[in-house]
Amino acid sequence: MSNRITIDDQTLNAMTSVQLRELLARYRRIFNGSGYGFWEWDLGTHRIDWSGGFWQRLGYDESDQKRVADAHQLPDFIHPDDRENMLEAVREHLRSGEQLNTAYRILAKTGEYVWTQVRANSIRDEYGRALYISGVNFDITELKNVEAALRESEARQARIIQASNDGIWEWYAERGSFHFSNRCWEHLGYTEKDDLVNRGKNRLAVWRSHIHPNDLPKFDETLAKHMRGEGAFDIEYRIFGKEGDVRWIRARGRASFDANGKPVRMSGTNMDITDIKRSEERVVQAKVAAEKANRAKSEFLSSMSHELRTPLNAIMGYAQLFEYDANLPERHMDNAREIYKAGRHLLQLINDVLDLARIESGQMTVSLEPVLVSRVIADCFTLVQPQADAQSIKLEAQLNGLESTYVVADSVRLKQALINLISNAVKYNKLGGDVVVRVAERENSQLRISVRDTGQGIPAHRQDELFQPFNRLNAEHSAIEGSGVGLVITKQLVEMMAGRLSF
Repeated sequence: MSNRITIDDQTLNAMTSVQLRELLARYRRIFNGSGYGFWEWDLGTHRIDWSGGFWQRLGYDESDQKRVADAHQLPDFIHPDDRENMLEAVREHLRSGEQLNTAYRILAKTGEYVWTQVRANSIRDEYGRALYISGVNFDITELKNVEAALRESEARQARIIQASNDGIWEWYAERGSFHFSNRCWEHLGYTEKDDLVNRGKNRLAVWRSHIHPNDLPKFDETLAKHMRGEGAFDIEYRIFGKEGDVRWIRARGRASFDANGKPVRMSGTNMDITDIKRSEERVVQAKVAAEKANRAKSEFLSSMSHELRTPLNAIMGYAQLFEYDANLPERHMDNAREIYKAGRHLLQLINDVLDLARIESGQMTVSLEPVLVSRVIADCFTLVQPQADAQSIKLEAQLNGLESTYVVADSVRLKQALINLISNAVKYNKLGGDVVVRVAERENSQLRISVRDTGQGIPAHRQDELFQPFNRLNAEHSAIEGSGVGLVITKQLVEMMAGRLSF
């Protein structure tokens, strides 16, 4: 509670001159220290008497006293956009006698404008004519800046929401009401002029009536759990549009709780994800169709490979029989050898294609067990050695003290993968070159087996093509035989054993 001192005319008349000067000095200190502008406008002389530090805070001094005291010049200090509103407020006060309460921007001596609030009342004669207007000015620039920042923030959020195409909804516990923005209904094909939006029914009940029956339990359960504080409200569900078409909505929201943990308000957004869902559905359908086509291709390749091997084995068998015919001329013997060589190459191609088809169709399986790596490498060298000797290529194994190291793999498939790599290293090497198989231990209990050769290598710009089926990187134009699927099969075999093949 504050004590208010009032001084009536009788008290003033009883004061001495010294007491009056002290009282005047006290009020002057209060006025000047407050930064407010206390003023009185004599409507007869159009003079304004100012007290307080208002004009000093604007940068004006005694040399400006004459201008600021002249009521005719006062509009020159007011921002042009606010001048008419201020004058109209004064005229309205003179007409109605209601308190003058207005705000405008006023010019500081620096040339900048600051916001000021004006509150005033008038003193009138017995006929009701205003003789004086007395009031106060105070600086509200900071308040106006805060208001402007708030308006800009609200406008920015409105622009973002408008650009995002999201609908907004809010629930209020104290009112028991639910608000949906127009964009929520636009997602369903309605407009703000539709009866559904305007007829005053319970909005949540109307919205729920549109949710797909199969998704409504999930919607209710997710909402109930969030209201109990047990999880986020983030759900995708189907909803029927105005024309009966099925739409998809992703709803996200968050509830606010009071001190007792009771929900008091919940705000959220609705995103129309119908196009995304339809795209996903098309992708799934395309994936199913592609997998079906791939299975058909693999089954065809598997069937054809088996069908081709039967006559091919007969051709190769008869070609071998010619080698035992001593009466066959050498020229015919050479032709038989070429037939057998071509048949062997074709058989290898068929076997590669069959392996690839079996892997892609999921028919090939692996049996993982501890495998001694050094023994597998030795077996591979034994099988590839004749091929290496034909080109005077040296095979070398660098085991680095890991001769007794086991890995978890399929012994047959690991050997098949290594033979493919070592055979390639020999096949694409130079005469008298080297092939080095190196074993090194890595982190996470992994073993790296690397195969290096002294061939011409692969250009950097073509290395991404290395594991593409039937792509031999122009080697098909050389005399070197190959199917172009060996590395693809090798990579898939390694990955089936939880390994990784890199180049």
